[in-house]
Amino acid sequence: MSELYHAATECLMSPPTSSSSSSSGVGGGGGGRDEENYACVLKDGISAHLRATCDCSPTAIDVDDDDDDDDDGVRRRRTVAIPPAALLRAHLPKLDAAMRLVLYRERMQTCSLQLAKVTGRQLHYQWAAIVGLWYGQSLADLIATLEIAHSLLLPSPSSTGDGGGGDGAPPSSSSSSSSSSEAAAAEEEEEEEEGRLLRESFRDVMAAYSYPTETDDIPSLLDKLRQKIALLPRLAESLSSRVVVVAPSSSSSSSGPNNNTAQHASENDWDVYLEALLAQGKKLRALEVLGGIRCAPATMMTIGGGADDYGDYDGRGGAKDEDDRRAAPPPPRINDEADVSECAGSMLPYARRRKTERLARLSHELGMREEAGGYYRELLRSFPDQWTYWKALIECSCVAGGGGVTKESESSSSSSSSCPSGEMVDEDGWQRCLSFSEEVIREAATVRCGVRGGHELRGPYLVSLELVAVKLRRAGIHDDDAAAAATESDGRDGLVTSLCNEICKYGNKFSPLASCCFADLRPYVRIFVRTAANNNASSRRLIEARGQSDVPDKILQMLTWAKEMWATNSQSNDGDEINHNSMPEQVEDSVDALLRDRRKMLRRFIFAVQVVFDISNEFEDKSFTMQLLRTFAPSTSHMVIEWKTSLSFLPSVAAKDGGQKEVLPGDEIILLVSQYLLFQGASSDLRSSLDGSSTPSFLKAAGLLEEAIDHSPYNPHLKIAAISVYSRLGGADRALAIYQDLGVKQIQLDSCSYLILPVLIKGGLYTSAIKLAASILRLHGSTSKDVKGYAFDSFENGLMFKANEMITFQREKMRSSLQLLHSKAVLMDAAPLMIPSEIGNDTVIGGARQRGAKCGAAVALAGEKGFCGNEGDLARAEQLVIDAEMYFNAPSIIHTAAQSATIDDLVSSDNRDMTVNCFEILHNTSHLTKREIGIRSLRTGHVHGLMVRAIMAVGSASAPKKGKIPKPTEERSYRCQSLRYALLRARSFCQEAALDEVDGALWGACCQLCEAIIVVIHGNGRAHESSIETLAEKEVATVAFVDSTTELIQSARIALSSCYSKVKSSSYEYSSMMGVRVCQLLPDYVVPLYVFLETAARLFALFGWGKRKRLTKIPSGALAKSALSLQLLLSDMMQVMSQYRSFGGNDVLSLAEGVSGPELRIEAIHRVINEIMSSREATKDRVDSFLLQMKDSLDTFNNEQ
Repeated sequence: MSELYHAATECLMSPPTSSSSSSSGVGGGGGGRDEENYACVLKDGISAHLRATCDCSPTAIDVDDDDDDDDDGVRRRRTVAIPPAALLRAHLPKLDAAMRLVLYRERMQTCSLQLAKVTGRQLHYQWAAIVGLWYGQSLADLIATLEIAHSLLLPSPSSTGDGGGGDGAPPSSSSSSSSSSEAAAAEEEEEEEEGRLLRESFRDVMAAYSYPTETDDIPSLLDKLRQKIALLPRLAESLSSRVVVVAPSSSSSSSGPNNNTAQHASENDWDVYLEALLAQGKKLRALEVLGGIRCAPATMMTIGGGADDYGDYDGRGGAKDEDDRRAAPPPPRINDEADVSECAGSMLPYARRRKTERLARLSHELGMREEAGGYYRELLRSFPDQWTYWKALIECSCVAGGGGVTKESESSSSSSSSCPSGEMVDEDGWQRCLSFSEEVIREAATVRCGVRGGHELRGPYLVSLELVAVKLRRAGIHDDDAAAAATESDGRDGLVTSLCNEICKYGNKFSPLASCCFADLRPYVRIFVRTAANNNASSRRLIEARGQSDVPDKILQMLTWAKEMWATNSQSNDGDEINHNSMPEQVEDSVDALLRDRRKMLRRFIFAVQVVFDISNEFEDKSFTMQLLRTFAPSTSHMVIEWKTSLSFLPSVAAKDGGQKEVLPGDEIILLVSQYLLFQGASSDLRSSLDGSSTPSFLKAAGLLEEAIDHSPYNPHLKIAAISVYSRLGGADRALAIYQDLGVKQIQLDSCSYLILPVLIKGGLYTSAIKLAASILRLHGSTSKDVKGYAFDSFENGLMFKANEMITFQREKMRSSLQLLHSKAVLMDAAPLMIPSEIGNDTVIGGARQRGAKCGAAVALAGEKGFCGNEGDLARAEQLVIDAEMYFNAPSIIHTAAQSATIDDLVSSDNRDMTVNCFEILHNTSHLTKREIGIRSLRTGHVHGLMVRAIMAVGSASAPKKGKIPKPTEERSYRCQSLRYALLRARSFCQEAALDEVDGALWGACCQLCEAIIVVIHGNGRAHESSIETLAEKEVATVAFVDSTTELIQSARIALSSCYSKVKSSSYEYSSMMGVRVCQLLPDYVVPLYVFLETAARLFALFGWGKRKRLTKIPSGALAKSALSLQLLLSDMMQVMSQYRSFGGNDVLSLAEGVSGPELRIEAIHRVINEIMSSREATKDRVDSFLLQMKDSLDTFNNEQ
């Protein structure tokens, strides 16, 4: 569409259109209609170009990479030495995306300028201005991308030879030396050939966008682009000033777009003008303009008096005088919908709050700390509980010589450092912040503005902790005792004591009022523990070695305080050291007052236990952590009784249809109990008390969580915790049922599906994984369409910055989503294992999947999707190549893998919401890291890229005639060359990914079969080697690769049998881990290896080396040995699944009786065990169905002629 509208506008911009435009003043003439049509075409063209920008992949390296601080493009992410050709191959798609973005925005600017010229409307001038700024940003990205490409294209000095005889290695033999030099020459020649092809591709990309194609012309091109970047902000300022800047003369004779436009300029109009100034570095001018903007009247409640009307604020910290007030015209009124629809652009004037925020940021960036502090104080008088304002005030007041405040720093959480290590603290500013917070607290108490909805302000009180933490952070983290001792003179002990007192003070005040009290204090508790232990890991280890008696007094003081709090506020009738005088002496007669008091006591109890857990978890030695828990935390039975007591006196959840879904306040106790049990079970050092098994602890946690979910079915944290426990126990079916009850939908699929997607693969629920992954792809496809329309609607209504936010969100967050990439990989891997009968029957009722028969009882491998090694694979491979061209189709992952030079070169945005696990304190659920997802996704892309190329290469092969090798054709040579290049990239990836022994062996087996296919079809495929001219030579070369495949499969068998042999675990845990391993190996490597083997067998049969000739033809016999090795591996996997199925064995009753107790009924444990056994049985049936099918199919290799 962009190309179509560009051609249309180019045609309409011809001279005839200009002449018709000059005659448009004649009423009713055709010229007027032409100009109106021309304006419509220009507007539609802008819409088409803007929509096209949403499809440009981001050229930034990684928008969410927190580990790298450099801004050096691709180079900052390199962790291994990568050949320049590989880097250039990965860089060309980014260069193409950057050029496309520049092209679309250039067209947008051209259309916007023409539209403003034709219509003369203020909105269209603003369009031209903001698009010019966007165009400049895209040009800057293009320059950075071109510079990297230019550096990769420059000739580099050739490295010295590293062949077999160098580096002081003892010479072995002339044959080994020659073979080593031949291998080096082969690799060098392949790199040179690939480099030549990539340079041609670079020229094609440059020529496609009308840029010079020669490398020597790139520096001059970069200079021209820089000159254009310098002009664009000036043009934007000139265009935007037509809308927002009042003409110097106020004479009534003045006319044109400058006449009194500033009086009604909207917030977006001013923002465009300010952005144009900031793009030129005119911050002082921007500050001056921003201070003079008149804001909308908006009366609000303030603390301490002062100007409470936006219209009475001059933007410089004071009230406007009478002359300004009389000169200020009233803002446009909105009476009905017609006023909005008839207005061109936005009608919303600048809001005082946003204006003051921008004034504060600009002042801080310019080093005007006092002025910035004044603005933040003004904001805090109106919004005293806005924590980001307090953080910004502390930063600009306390950090001597501190940098500017950015949007990112303002949105940072309380755990981020307000005073980085090494920065000096301004004592005067520090004291002013403390005094101001105390003033706000006093004034809030005086005017009763501090209570909103029954909750007292927390921000001013939290400032006291942040101020102490600022000074503690200043010293940084010390790794040696000498450095720690050197800081004692700085008053560390006094600061630690102050922080301890402030934490206790805050906890005493807000723990009964706010459930989030611990979340507020959590970062400060960690700072306290680390600084109290000299901020030294070795010191903490020394404390652990000496025992509890050597814990610093300040830490013991806080632990004792927390223990006294939970003991005092315990409301159960049984427990360890319970204060039976639990109820207050004076209790009001009303039931509501009694419930309020009980709820406060329950909150104090929960808060105190959370503090004990958090302090104990700061020590690395888990045995020492358990000692602290046993001493200072209540027992699990005590906490369970406390939870049950809360159920008896607090109202139960009884949500009506359409009503609010409530949760019970005692749910936090069960989460704490589950954390305690999971910590106990996951720590190998603690398993001696559990007979070496973590299963009883996990079963107990699952039973308690199930019971809590029954009482509080709308608490998402209970369900997330239960999913984690069932995934450890092998109950994938139940985990899926709980996930479905969460009701995850829409954008949450991208942020929360990570909770269940890996669990489905580990549990063999391949069809459910396909459904979930497909829903994620559909979400991204529909979002891409919707965002385009919404973005232009915002743009058309004058909300240009909202439009840019939507485009940026789509390009940098959604299009490059890590979960989208993972979903593509899951779909491709699991496609051959799909069970069609489960597609429409994936609902779970009452916690058990509805099954009419055994899952997968008569399901064929790759019955509907994927490859299975038969003749139908060729048609599917050809269709898959077509589907791969659509970005939101799963096969496009093949291109993603081919275009990535390294794992770290993968552009991705990690949109997973890890905050849903905020309840985890002692035990953190292990989720896939960003790098692990990247490795798994790229592995899938490489494996399927090899399969597609191998199948299509075999499809192009022809049988020999009269014992002679068929002559190579252009298509056959291209197919084999493509497969060889893909094989080189796959092996490079394998070296970087550092796969384990099993994965590496199976990966190598797949690659060796690809080598065999290339040799059979095209000979060696390398120009420097002697060509293979006879079938006998092909046999010898092919057998070598097939024999290597057999050895690798046997190595994988041995490695699989020794998996987890060094892990201290019980038989339950070992069978569970091995079963999960098999469920992952099946789609990742076993099915692809089976497809490669069957594909090679079809090719061998074409050359007269069929399966029935294994005794007479050497290649057939070698391939039959590989098939036998794979068959034995499949038998081993089936044996593992039979053990995985028998959870608990004959000791199920004794296991249940050992776990149950007074706090947990045996029926609850039986319920959990039944869920796990049912799920494992279904998993075994599914996996065995496919393993047995492949095993039976491989029997055909044993048939004799």
